[in-house]
Amino acid sequence: DGYMLLRFIVVCFRVSSFFSVWGLCVLTPLYYYAGDSTHAWNRYTIANVPTQPTLYELWAPVIFSYIFAIFFCQLMYYEYKSFIRKRLQYLVSGDEDTPVQTYYTVMVERIPTVINSVPSLTNFFEKLYPGDIYSVELALDLHELEALIQQRKKIKHLIDKCIVRFKTSHRRKQIWIPANFYDSMPELCPKLIRTSYQLQSLMGCVTVDAVEHYSVLLNILNSK
Repeated sequence: DGYMLLRFIVVCFRVSSFFSVWGLCVLTPLYYYAGDSTHAWNRYTIANVPTQPTLYELWAPVIFSYIFAIFFCQLMYYEYKSFIRKRLQYLVSGDEDTPVQTYYTVMVERIPTVINSVPSLTNFFEKLYPGDIYSVELALDLHELEALIQQRKKIKHLIDKCIVRFKTSHRRKQIWIPANFYDSMPELCPKLIRTSYQLQSLMGCVTVDAVEHYSVLLNILNSK
């Protein structure tokens, strides 16, 4: 593909060079001296040719149109032959920089959940094609994992900020959280706030130590 892109650039250069040379050397002076019915840049175009042109003024653009078309078609013909030859050579002989397995790779979709892992999928295909499986790669949707990683980075950053604040001011930061936050996991409730937990729950919120609370959240995210 990279080689054919370079060949395409060369074709564009050849076409533009051929058209530019003959257009500037023949057609542009012809249009300029054909008449004076237009002004500015239009004098260098076919619009400056009078309504009743002479023979050469009329046929010169037509002849060069055929010349340009023939040149372009011939150039594309030879380029296409070169492309076919290179393509067949690549398909038959391959490329020494490309692994052989690339030509025999298949993509399988809608994999059942029971074999939705690399070992299970490898064993499944090994039973179907013994000794013919080179490797198995499983593409997973990692959006949820990436979201958890971002949350973990945020919590870790908050813990670092609280630790830095404690070391500079010798005061532990306290934060407010919903009173029922630890109802489903009382064993994780920070010990520091258990004494005032019942009193502050009447207000709908409780005060907790920031580092201990963020540490609990970090452990929960790590377990996920």
